[in-house]
Amino acid sequence: MDKKELGTIIHSVLKPLGFKKKGLVWTLTGEEISERLWLQKSCYGDFYYFHYDYVINAIQEYPSQTHVFVETEDDQESYRDLMTVLNMENDILDESRKRKLTDYLETYIVPKTGMIKTEQQLKEDLIRRKWAPITLKTIEYLHLPEHFNSKEDMIKG
Repeated sequence: MDKKELGTIIHSVLKPLGFKKKGLVWTLTGEEISERLWLQKSCYGDFYYFHYDYVINAIQEYPSQTHVFVETEDDQESYRDLMTVLNMENDILDESRKRKLTDYLETYIVPKTGMIKTEQQLKEDLIRRKWAPITLKTIEYLHLPEHFNSKEDMIKG
């Protein structure tokens, strides 16, 4: 299976939800918050990293500098299975790879789509989480408590 086929599988699940595709990035644009699913090819082999995040539309910087990851790893075993599926160097049959990727998207991504539509909802979600790998700029923009991330854990913004 190549990246084009991988993209086709993801697109077949996300397009009906309103996501637009550009390369290996799918974006659902909202008024305040956009959702983005993207695959990043590893520099070390035929392997893809899976990212699903929120982007605050009002922050006019490159999204990867201000994004907030969506919590999708509720089931660690399923997430590990996804990482196996996205490793194109293993011997998974294409049909099995397609089924497992589709199942993961339908189980963990589709139910979360559209849940966070406003900056306030995002702020409340982050406060509930107590910690997330986000930039200082995002913490300041959303007026999160100063202690939201410790300096050791914070990605410098």
